[in-house]
Amino acid sequence: MAGEEEGFQALIDEKDRLENEIARLMRFVTPSNEPCPDGRGFDARDAEFQLSGAQQTLACRQSEHMAVMEKVERALAALNAEAMLEAQPLPRCVDRRLDPRAVAVIGGISESSPAQAAGLLLGDEILSFGGVSLETMGDLDTCFAALKQHVDANVGSPLEVVILRGETPDRVVLQLTPEQWNGPGLLGCLLQRADAAQVTSYATDADGDSFG
Repeated sequence: MAGEEEGFQALIDEKDRLENEIARLMRFVTPSNEPCPDGRGFDARDAEFQLSGAQQTLACRQSEHMAVMEKVERALAALNAEAMLEAQPLPRCVDRRLDPRAVAVIGGISESSPAQAAGLLLGDEILSFGGVSLETMGDLDTCFAALKQHVDANVGSPLEVVILRGETPDRVVLQLTPEQWNGPGLLGCLLQRADAAQVTSYATDADGDSFG
């Protein structure tokens, strides 16, 4: 995990560098009320820059900043996901393929999270999440886009989650309420796309605890 943390810190350093440069360029291209030698209304201390060139550079840096922020968000999500997975007990694997109706698989659950409170377990296969399913959406890309919107739009409201669990498997219906808690996100679980998850599910005992 050390390599991922170093990569994340490098992204933060790049973000800070871009933000400092953007702030400097903003001061340069913003008209000033103070008179300056060339009369164009920008800080005379940076008169060696051409205004049009500075504006183009500013636009480029802002675009680069947006790209870096997207990388920061992805890297942070990956670090959180890895931390969740490291906290999970090693389950006993069951050699069977995922149900073709599955949208996602629970790949990690944080302690004291809304997902844990709802009763979700590692390896649960999500068939429907608040009405979002392959049957209603048609494909996984549309499902995952709708899932995020659905979660964000229903903070504090319980959503029905239909899952398949265990070796049989059993169909289980739970109520999961997206909400702010002492961890990242609104659910506190790692949802792996069904087409990206390993074709291994996890056995659970009668009390719902993972086997070691």
